[in-house]
Amino acid sequence: MKWLSFLFLLGNTSVPPSTQVTLSPHWCVAAPGASSCRTQVRLSWQLPQQSNLCLYLGETTLQCWEKQRQGLWQGTLEASAPLQLRLVDDQGQPLWQSSWQVLFTQPVKRRNRMPWSIH
Repeated sequence: MKWLSFLFLLGNTSVPPSTQVTLSPHWCVAAPGASSCRTQVRLSWQLPQQSNLCLYLGETTLQCWEKQRQGLWQGTLEASAPLQLRLVDDQGQPLWQSSWQVLFTQPVKRRNRMPWSIH
């Protein structure tokens, strides 16, 4: 059941049939004990016709493209909670949106060996 919840988070992406968007990676795994995660991210997109588009991280503009059929953004993201990425046309309509997830690992608890153990 845990995997089903995880797959649902990854599938939280909307793309019109004519739009191709690739985001890699979709998530970042924070080191044990870390309060945030930082990693290089790559987003590419392709449309059948030229368009004016902007990529947003929340309300912040990361990059805009004018009269392009394809585009590429590469950068570093750092976060302690999920981030919302959106690709928006010049009419303000989102063509694509996704949540970039931050995953935290739990430290492994080592079991103390019994004093009489031969291992």
